Amino acid sequence: MPKPYSFDLRQRVLAACDEGLQTRQQIAKRFQVGKGTVYNWLALRKEQQSCQPRPYTGGNKPVIDQAGREILAAFAQSHNDATLAEYQHHYQQQTGRRVGVGTIQRALLALGLTLKKRRFEPVSENAKRSKLNERFT
Repeated sequence: MPKPYSFDLRQRVLAACDEGLQTRQQIAKRFQVGKGTVYNWLALRKEQQSCQPRPYTGGNKPVIDQAGREILAAFAQSHNDATLAEYQHHYQQQTGRRVGVGTIQRALLALGLTLKKRRFEPVSENAKRSKLNERFT
C-alpha cells in the first residue's frame, strides 16, 4: 500500500480551497493530486476536524480462520505432496465452504508451508546420469 500524502501537502491543498480563488480541479492540477483526493480531504476535515490521514487498519481479514488452518495443516501432514486443488477439495469437504486456490495458498503460506513441484514427465537421461555420477564421485 502506498504511503499517505504528507500532512503539509494536505494543509496547503485545503488552504488553497479555503481561499476560493481556484476550482477544485485547478487546485488538484496545481498540487498534482487527483480531484477526488481534494474532495476526500475536504470531507475528512469536515468529519474529523483535521486532515490527518486515517490509521492503517490492516486490510481484509483472512477468509480461512485458525480452525481452517488447522484442517489444512493436518491434511498437509498426511498428504504432503497434494496440489492446491486437492487442498481446496479437502477444505470444502471438511468445512462446506468453497474457497479459491489463491486463498488456500495464502493460508498455507501463513502456516509456513510451501508446495513442492511435482514432476509430470519422466526424468531425462542426462539427469539420471548426472545423479549417478554424483553418487560415485
